[in-house]
Amino acid sequence: MRVPAAGAARPAENPTPRMGFSWYHRRVAIDGDLAARLDAATRALRESEERYRALLAGVTDVVMRFARDGRHLFVSENVEAVTGIPRARFLGATHRELGFPDDLSDFWEATIRRVFDTDQPLETEFTVHGQRGSQVFGWRLVPEHDAEGRVCSVLTLSPDVTSQRQVQRDYQNLLGNMFNGLAIGEVVCDDAHSGRDLRVLSVNPAFERMTGLKASEIVGTSARAHLPGVEERWFEAMVRVALEGQPLFIEDFRTPRGRHFEVSAFMTVPGQFACVLSDITERTRAEEALRQGEERWRSYVLAAPYGVFVVDREGHHLDVNPAACAITGYERDELLAMRVIDILPADAVEAGAAHFRHVVETGRAIDAVAVQRKDGTRRWTNISAVRLNDDRFLGFVEDITERKQADERLEMTKQTYVDVFNAISESIYIQDEHGTFLDVNGGAARMYRMSREELIGQSLLTVAAPGMNDLEAIRRASEEVARTGVPARFDFWAVRRGGEVFPKEVVVHRGRYFSRDVLIATARDVTDKHRVEAERERLREQLLQAQKMESVGRLAGGVAHDFNNMLGLILGHAEMALERVAPDSDLHADLVEVRTAAERSADLTRQLLAFARKQTVAPQVLDVNATVEGMLKMLRRLIGEDIELVWRPGDDVGAVLVDPSQLDQVLANLCLNARDAITGFGTVTIATSRVSVDAATCARHAGTMPGTFVRLAVRDSGCGMGPDVVAHLFEPFFTTKALGKGTGLGLATVYGIVTQNSGFVEVASAPGQGSTLDVFLPCHAATGAVRQRPDMAPPTARGHETILLVEDEPSILEMIRRMLARQGYAVLAAATPAVAVQLAREHAGTIHLLVTDVVMPEMNGRELARTILTLHPDVERLFMSGYTADVIAHHGVLNEGVHFIQKPFTMKALAAKVRSVLDR
Repeated sequence: MRVPAAGAARPAENPTPRMGFSWYHRRVAIDGDLAARLDAATRALRESEERYRALLAGVTDVVMRFARDGRHLFVSENVEAVTGIPRARFLGATHRELGFPDDLSDFWEATIRRVFDTDQPLETEFTVHGQRGSQVFGWRLVPEHDAEGRVCSVLTLSPDVTSQRQVQRDYQNLLGNMFNGLAIGEVVCDDAHSGRDLRVLSVNPAFERMTGLKASEIVGTSARAHLPGVEERWFEAMVRVALEGQPLFIEDFRTPRGRHFEVSAFMTVPGQFACVLSDITERTRAEEALRQGEERWRSYVLAAPYGVFVVDREGHHLDVNPAACAITGYERDELLAMRVIDILPADAVEAGAAHFRHVVETGRAIDAVAVQRKDGTRRWTNISAVRLNDDRFLGFVEDITERKQADERLEMTKQTYVDVFNAISESIYIQDEHGTFLDVNGGAARMYRMSREELIGQSLLTVAAPGMNDLEAIRRASEEVARTGVPARFDFWAVRRGGEVFPKEVVVHRGRYFSRDVLIATARDVTDKHRVEAERERLREQLLQAQKMESVGRLAGGVAHDFNNMLGLILGHAEMALERVAPDSDLHADLVEVRTAAERSADLTRQLLAFARKQTVAPQVLDVNATVEGMLKMLRRLIGEDIELVWRPGDDVGAVLVDPSQLDQVLANLCLNARDAITGFGTVTIATSRVSVDAATCARHAGTMPGTFVRLAVRDSGCGMGPDVVAHLFEPFFTTKALGKGTGLGLATVYGIVTQNSGFVEVASAPGQGSTLDVFLPCHAATGAVRQRPDMAPPTARGHETILLVEDEPSILEMIRRMLARQGYAVLAAATPAVAVQLAREHAGTIHLLVTDVVMPEMNGRELARTILTLHPDVERLFMSGYTADVIAHHGVLNEGVHFIQKPFTMKALAAKVRSVLDR
């Protein structure tokens, strides 16, 4: 029996000869020279195929149908002619039962089961040695299906491909001849010995040149013996080609000499295959360098601190690096499912999309683009991109949130600095070495009432007040600051817009301004400081004046009590002595001089006390105009007939609260001062008015409050005074009169009385232009009767009432007792309060009046009066004292409605006061 030879199975859609040709066509396209040779070989092959097509037309295919177990269900009529086995024996029998070899039978049965299991067609070949000689049949196994779609049989078609194989051998010879002249190495092997030990059939010259192996050395021998450096997998690939007939393409064939080849292996004829080698050593090196570069680039991208995005033209993310995930807060898979606009804030999608289009179209970076993280927070980024191809872009995203925040903080700091720089009240000047203003702040602009632009470019010379600064000294000081760095301070008089000259205090430092050495000057307007210093000087003068007043007051107060007591004794005894002496006797004249000297001494004491504001007063609400009118006759006699007295009362002047005797003193002293300033004929004018006094005016006069005042002005047409005289006008004992012509206490008394009543005095005078003294007294809101003029002492009248007299000084007690007794009064005299109380208890009759000293041992006058009132409820009280007002004020005897008489007093004054109290 003729036994066919089995070939290797291969996929039906890739016939072996066509695969070899296709591979060759692909490989020869590597360079232009090989492509030309390939075209020639292709034409020769096509001519050979056309020569053998006529032979193939006469060959009839063998058709068989198999069951799953390999039994023949059908065979065609020509099977006996091909195999020599009658057709009838095939039906229902397997290959094994027909006498085929076991290995072939196993292979055939396995192939049939494979078609059943995979439901896919297969192709294989057999060489049959029959009546027609050796024939090669290409078997095609196709699955057949029943009505339910299951494989029920396998149909085989076996065309005779003997002539085709001859074409392949011719084609192989043609290729061999062609490859011998190519730069591509070729080796043809077979598997006649074993699939694990390939036998070399032929090599071309290019193979010898590439590998260094000679054809005479390796043809007919094992390939493994001559290629010890070839990896085992290469031989395994060759075996797979031999068994399956499927071409392979290997890019990793290296020789022991370090050359690198890419290899294509394909079947030429059954049992043989060819390997084509192309030297790709240089290309491999370039690819290795490229690979290493790509690896370095990839490692750089993975480690880059900025985000890397690969996106298409529509903005879809194709790839991202870890930094991109860190910036956005999304995982890589999440980002790859998103677009660019999906990571933009909702309020910035339109702008962000425009930025994306701008970047991919221009390649230019855009700063400060907002990106919204997965957690909803917003980050600021800088984005740029490069084009990879027409549809892909490589984007770079740098997180600049911290930088932007730092820039914003810096900008805020700068703005804060500028705001503070311009808000500082002091002026700041940036000056060059010549003093030119390079920059100024808002304080400087406000100081000069100019804009910053107007001041920049000017210098100290252009803003200096002419003739009021030592500019050379200032220049030297500035140079010294620039040289040593030690700050300097100086005063400077400047001119602001409008021509106003003002002082400022300047401090100069050395500094830097935009990398330039400069002088930085700070200045402040010290106009207020000068004003304060002037006010301080004025207050200092007032303090000195007050200290003088206090000194005089202490002097006067210290001696007033004892001095007044002594003057009281002198006046009292002089008056009583005069009553007993004839008016034409020499003794009478002497006693008159004694009384006059005592009265002048008493007036002098009162003036001192008035100046020191320690005069004992009993204020009353007085109509100023009526009071002045009541004194005009007396004042005209006082200033003399050569001087005209003009009275100009104001309308609705109002009332003041003042002691009537004090107002008399003020008017008399002012008129006497005016009279003494006039030589020969002249005019003294008295005027009144109602004025409002503001806080600024009160600030110049301590102890006064803003409000409505009555102004009493006395003007004269005299010689006037200079500022040096006006400055000392109200000082005690200051006078411009000749020695013995004045005490210097007249205007001092006016000053003391006015200030004691919360008023002030102002003077306007100039040499040769006369003087005006304005007295300001607070208006009083009168609620009761207003006294039209001071009380005038009634005519002396004798009395008959009983008077309780209390005085702790025995000599004064005796003198006052005798004065009262001479007036007809019954006097109960007591040297102490205790004796007075005892006398009041023991006196059976009425006591009409209590005359008591205020300051006494055991009990003061006010307490004594309260005690006497318990014994004699209807008794009137008259208090007397030689102490100053500040001493007796707290005893309450100066209150309104309380009767008081100041020591020393004359017998006539005492009689009038006693009579006025008793007659109420």
